[in-house]
Amino acid sequence: MNPISAFFHMLAGIFSGTGERPSPSDIVPISSIRYDRDTGILQVDLNHLNIPLAERPRVIAPQIPNTNSMDPAYDWGHTVVYLKGATEADHALLLDWLAAQPPRHRGNIMVGGGPGTGYYVTHRVVKVGHDRQGRYWRLKGDNSAVADRKILRDADMLWVGAVIIY
Repeated sequence: MNPISAFFHMLAGIFSGTGERPSPSDIVPISSIRYDRDTGILQVDLNHLNIPLAERPRVIAPQIPNTNSMDPAYDWGHTVVYLKGATEADHALLLDWLAAQPPRHRGNIMVGGGPGTGYYVTHRVVKVGHDRQGRYWRLKGDNSAVADRKILRDADMLWVGAVIIY
């Protein structure tokens, strides 16, 4: 076991008495992350994700605004790398994959909203459900006591958080 894995294994033992909360699905496998000690460059290979997309996903990495809604996960100035399917079919596959994850892995951070909803939000998925209109997504800020009032549909789900850089 490498030193980093051993450290996290030790932390798991210390915190084993805590309750389970929804955590993000593992989109980027550890085998796709490389650090070059000589150059100091961290590389994330998006060609081998845990989601079988036909094409390499689109990527954005905006700096987070100062809303405090996702404290303590991230705050103003942090950068989150978001993914979106390169095609409509790949984006639908990405959403299907996320929706199929067990409830304990429904904690992915998503950017949702857009012109059809009247707002944009970057919050964590707390529920995926179905009603007469089809699949819906319920989001909640980590620093909020309750889930967002508006539910979002697949067409409203714009980006999926994959990497947080502090």
